[in-house]
Amino acid sequence: CSEVSSFFSEYALIKHRIIVEVRWLLFLNEKELFFKKVSTQSVEELNQIATNITDNDIARVKEIEEETNHDVKAVEYFVREKLNNSEREDLVEIKEYVHYLCTSEDINNVAYAMCVKVCLHDVVIPCVEKIMLKLKELAVQYSDVALLSRTHGQPASSTTFGKEMANFYSRVYHHIGVIRGVKICAKFNGAVGNFNAHKVASKDTNWISSIREFLKRYFDLTYGLYCTQIQDHDYICELCDALARLNSTLIDLSVDIWLYISNNLLKLKLKEKEVGSST
Repeated sequence: CSEVSSFFSEYALIKHRIIVEVRWLLFLNEKELFFKKVSTQSVEELNQIATNITDNDIARVKEIEEETNHDVKAVEYFVREKLNNSEREDLVEIKEYVHYLCTSEDINNVAYAMCVKVCLHDVVIPCVEKIMLKLKELAVQYSDVALLSRTHGQPASSTTFGKEMANFYSRVYHHIGVIRGVKICAKFNGAVGNFNAHKVASKDTNWISSIREFLKRYFDLTYGLYCTQIQDHDYICELCDALARLNSTLIDLSVDIWLYISNNLLKLKLKEKEVGSST
């Protein structure tokens, strides 16, 4: 649906790339490893770049990309341009540290992870929770309303409508628990995952600890230490598997409700101007 697709558009991806680039610069500033800390006002201006991304900003990134023919480099140049145009001298001075020590995949994998994370928490999980709430209400409300159950399509012993809804509630509850439990991972280890450039730049820094802190504090992501240039994205497989099982359960629910209607156990609510057939 359009509500979900907006989280995975190119617009959303560029937005998250900008956020990652800016937050990495903020993290370097905080650690004061390579340059003197900028002023509090400059930190606020940096935060504004990440939080107030406009349509014009996205369009400007695309303009730069036409020249660079590189999507992530375009974002890097965009952020540098913002700093270069700042009235604060300390921001102009640190513009060369944008994207410092990063490979494109460091930026990309975090941006993609945030697309997934935000969509899950803003759309998918709340929608499923609404379904769960309704199933729970029906289970309680109709706990003693008897109906004839069926096995293999044939009449069997009695059950209650509430119990049947409780069964689906239990299944959905389990699946959403699995989805919530999937750790959304990210890497930030440089070109081949070994911190090569990082150790040259600052050999005494505990980069594993620092990157773990950066990903957790700024994005609430799980750090995937062992990687190559890319993060393995196994968490996406886990999520897709869990979502597939959830959808299978919801299909079962839909089929059962359809059968209840077919057997005159349930009635569709009539809505004004709606028609059931064109005949």
